[in-house]
Amino acid sequence: MDLQYSSYIIILFLGISALVASYLLIRNKKNPGFKIELLINNAWETIINNIRDFIIVLDNKNQILYLNQAARNMFKYHSEDLIGKPITDILIDYYDYLNSGIKNAEFKTDIIIKKKDEIKYYNMIINPITYRNKKLTGKIIVLRDITKQTHINESLNYRIKFENLITTLSTKFIKLLPDEMDSEMNYTLKEVGKFTGSDRSFIYLFNDNRLMVKKTHEWSAKGFKSRIKKLEEINVKKLSWCLKKLESFEPVYIQDVSKLKPEAKNEKKFLVSQRIKSIIFIPIICGGILAGFLGFESIKTKKIWTKNDITLLKLLGEILANALERKEAEKEIKDLSLKDNLTGLYNRAYFEEEIKRLNTKRQFPLSIIMGDVNSLKVINDTFGPREGDKLLKKIARIIKSCCREEDIVARWGGDEFSILLPKTTEDDAEEILNRIRDVCFKTSDQKIPVSISLGTSTKKNYDYDIKMTVKEAEDWMYRRKLLEIRSISSSIISSLERTLQEKSYETEEHASRLKDMALVLGKSLKLSENKLNELILLSALHDIGKIAIPDDILMKKGKLTRKEWGIVKRHPEIGFNITASSPQLVPIADAVLSHHEWWDGSGYPRGLKGEDIPLVSRIISIVDSYDVMTHNRCYQKAISKKKAMKELERYAGIQFDPSLVKIFLQILNG
Repeated sequence: MDLQYSSYIIILFLGISALVASYLLIRNKKNPGFKIELLINNAWETIINNIRDFIIVLDNKNQILYLNQAARNMFKYHSEDLIGKPITDILIDYYDYLNSGIKNAEFKTDIIIKKKDEIKYYNMIINPITYRNKKLTGKIIVLRDITKQTHINESLNYRIKFENLITTLSTKFIKLLPDEMDSEMNYTLKEVGKFTGSDRSFIYLFNDNRLMVKKTHEWSAKGFKSRIKKLEEINVKKLSWCLKKLESFEPVYIQDVSKLKPEAKNEKKFLVSQRIKSIIFIPIICGGILAGFLGFESIKTKKIWTKNDITLLKLLGEILANALERKEAEKEIKDLSLKDNLTGLYNRAYFEEEIKRLNTKRQFPLSIIMGDVNSLKVINDTFGPREGDKLLKKIARIIKSCCREEDIVARWGGDEFSILLPKTTEDDAEEILNRIRDVCFKTSDQKIPVSISLGTSTKKNYDYDIKMTVKEAEDWMYRRKLLEIRSISSSIISSLERTLQEKSYETEEHASRLKDMALVLGKSLKLSENKLNELILLSALHDIGKIAIPDDILMKKGKLTRKEWGIVKRHPEIGFNITASSPQLVPIADAVLSHHEWWDGSGYPRGLKGEDIPLVSRIISIVDSYDVMTHNRCYQKAISKKKAMKELERYAGIQFDPSLVKIFLQILNG
């Protein structure tokens, strides 16, 4: 029943009562008073007590004359207990309304009545009672309970405001530049956190291996300290139950952390340790997978989030996911222009821009390390560009792991790297340089030793040209390379020998026998010391090109196909490229290329004839053939020394230099 309508019923009833009384007085003059009063009172009680609104009648001194049954129930009094009492005994906070000069006008307002922990909302109407429309003789107060409607209205207003907030935030994200995303996410956490009455809001994202979730953004209400550093990363095991549910792209709402079920014991232990009473996790889904979650927590009290709240928070999660995807996509596009595709490090253009940016007094001392990869050309020529790329990536990872997060590491050129070290002294830069060298030296999973020559220089004064600092670092790098070149080459040669032995039938014993026989033959020819040294190297490395030949061809027991034989015949050229790439091996490069040439010109790869074939190649050709014939191989059994000597004699002048065969046979005959 409408509140205003209730008042009209009362007034109408009073009017009807007066008319009935007048009529009965006229018709029944003998005993009018008793019957009329009884009739009116019964009617009055019946109607008033069946009205759900609270009705209170006051005199002109604001003292209670009457309460209907609903009012008595409300204030939990018998009617007689309040009759004659001032209205302020039950409506303490509304004295001003009751004495606001009400005379002939109706007064309306909404009020709140608090009873213990309960708050109720009422619409209050005060109607004056006047005598002959002039003198105020009392008041009628009608109270209607509007608590339910008020809550509905508040919920509706809350939802409208929440929707408007989400819409506003969504619109802002659309217009943001990538560099503005982080600050806007923090602002969003603050606005939504404050609006929902949360004590803290945050974003966690998975790291690359998805073993940890890292807090990337956070807002804390006044009185609560930020935990973004203290809890920067959380092991996923601590949130296994929650994450399993989030994987299905549904929110996880925990109204009371203390009542979590046993299957969520990890979460309970973790959240209780953080004094969290209620929490909600909203999944952040990027590219169809769970990228992380948005969270709101309540620490002071247990908090209730409605379905509408959760729906809107899910929408917020989608907005943030879109923003993160866009940020990541634009970052990748930007990185393409700033980073080296192969190693993932910054490129030279970015490095040079960073030099300009960090060339300030605030960043001094500013140190630079320059590095040049050793033996890259050898690896490319030996094993192909893919192995060379692997080496570059390996060294890039080593350098990155040895540097600090704030250091700028770049690929300066094809085989060169550069490191920019802000606020770094000469000693500290040298320590980083040595750390890189040590890690490279300890790396043993490469066919060629991982090696890089490094140099460093430090700018201490603002007036000193930064370009000179770069040049000094490069100069020191090249000086170290010159000093290290002999040991680097020796290391490369040893590695090449080991690789050849592992890959083919060329054993260490075979190389040793070749060296001994070649030296005996060389000395009998009275060769110079340099030529004898060439023979030693050639004994070990004449077949180095076989490193690049596939194993299934090299170790095949049956007869090679025409195509397979064509691949094998490439090994002298490959060997030439390898040895020509190393300063220490350059002297034998031509001999490696020529060790399968025949005296009659029918050999390969160039078809050289007679003395056009290098002498050391002719020597190795003889002693290698003899050793192969007299020792077992996967494709043939060994023959006797006598038969092998006859074979050398038979092919003298065809495959072998006849004069050298004659001398070698004399040596064998002793």
